[in-house]
Amino acid sequence: MDNQEKFIEMIQDVVSMAKINNREVTTEFLGEFLQELQLSGEQMEFVYQYLMQENIKVVGYQAAAHAKADNEKRVEAEQDLSKKDGFEGETTQESEYLELYLKEIKSAGSCNQVEKAWYEKAAQGDEHAKAFVIEQKLARVAQFANQFAGQGIMKNDLIGEGNVGLLLAVEQLSEHPGEEEQFIDQEIEKSMLQALDQYREEKREDRKLIKKAENLKEKMERLEEDLGGKMTSDDVARYTGMDLEEIQGILRITGDSADGQE
Repeated sequence: MDNQEKFIEMIQDVVSMAKINNREVTTEFLGEFLQELQLSGEQMEFVYQYLMQENIKVVGYQAAAHAKADNEKRVEAEQDLSKKDGFEGETTQESEYLELYLKEIKSAGSCNQVEKAWYEKAAQGDEHAKAFVIEQKLARVAQFANQFAGQGIMKNDLIGEGNVGLLLAVEQLSEHPGEEEQFIDQEIEKSMLQALDQYREEKREDRKLIKKAENLKEKMERLEEDLGGKMTSDDVARYTGMDLEEIQGILRITGDSADGQE
């Protein structure tokens, strides 16, 4: 597994663990969990921002509270910002996030185009140059998110995925001299497309499981009728040829039990 795949996998693990822990993680936990990646201060800052975009609180990170307060102050004054940039039809929470995001990238002077000298410095490992390139390319992430919107994933999630792709691309600029613009676009787009593919696959699996649950429930209803209302888990297993654990897992979707009780 290369560093890019490892980074993505570990960040996804962090998000999953945070969701279990009331959508919270601590800076201490992140430092220990991501230690093997040897991320720079700028890279860790990007990780914090990504988690915040996923509505995950980073305990111990002061900028999180500052950003929230700043958002509350500016949302009303900047409420038409998302419409001007083509981000329409969002939920209230998402619209507020997008307004803040777009405001920040505009105030940072994000303009998509970066001079060659900055790419060269970033490719040589200059952390300031890397941060500058990332900052300038945030508007490009927003454009891609708008392009792929309406396919099931909210734009703020698409932006989060695109930002990860942007970060990874900047770390690999030395491998793509002379084609930095195209490579960054490619990595931003690839990250979003991977997220969309995963979303579609999850939806396909959900539909399969729901269909399986519906079929199982129909068989259970027929069996219950044949047995005069008295039905055990073993009866269902024998009748369907399925494992008891599999049956119980499927029935959690419907809220039924294999013993004929709600």
